[in-house]
Amino acid sequence: PDQTLFILCSDHGFMEAQTSFNVNVLLLQMKLLKVTIERLPLRTRIIHWIAKYVPSRLKSRLKYSTMQVLVEKIGAFEPFTTGKIPIDYRESLAYSTIAYNIYVNPSLPQEEREKIRIKILQALNRYKHLFEVIEYGERYFQGPYVSRAPSIIIIPKIGYNVSTRVIYRNVIEKGKWYVHSPRGMFLFHTIDSDLEFTPKNMIRNVDITPTVLAYLGLPLDPDMDGNPLIKVEKPKYRRYEPMYRVAKALYSKIKHS
Repeated sequence: PDQTLFILCSDHGFMEAQTSFNVNVLLLQMKLLKVTIERLPLRTRIIHWIAKYVPSRLKSRLKYSTMQVLVEKIGAFEPFTTGKIPIDYRESLAYSTIAYNIYVNPSLPQEEREKIRIKILQALNRYKHLFEVIEYGERYFQGPYVSRAPSIIIIPKIGYNVSTRVIYRNVIEKGKWYVHSPRGMFLFHTIDSDLEFTPKNMIRNVDITPTVLAYLGLPLDPDMDGNPLIKVEKPKYRRYEPMYRVAKALYSKIKHS
């Protein structure tokens, strides 16, 4: 109807990736990760073993096609789920539980954790052509809870996937994965004919919240990385200060150098 305001937002989009970087496989090869497959039920261990030798494209069919129902019926789907990764958290020196996060075991002494982190970063740099970001967690994030950040952040380029599963044999696998994309989804329908959007070829996920806040007339946190996608006339809609932006950029460069 004419008197309708409709906003549909997603903090990420979706894409098809044909190359996967298997971070836990790398950590296994570096002897930093220990798994607990031997503690799993016999059927699950057999499925894990078989899955390693199934070609990646066939694994894709098992996961995304109607065959998935059959796989679930025979109880063979468990190795494909992220929450079932058999990680030994006590004995592992490093592990990845969520695609873009790598953790060094927090129970280790600080000096040893730093050595392990440097070792992982050196290994990741061999694959830097796959990534937009390879960075220390406390450098990538900001705020009062930065101490809780992952040890290392890795964000792949468009078209690449990062997997934490240990059902692969190689660090790099070819196949098909339907995964999240850093390109956000944004649909905005409003009766406000004066609303003017900034032309952009790509909506970044960090732009969505500033846009909604600006439209509602709410102040924006000056620490936000995104920008509104609408042009607003009243300064009160926006609290970004140029000097803060400059200082933040300079601080980031100095810290990284």
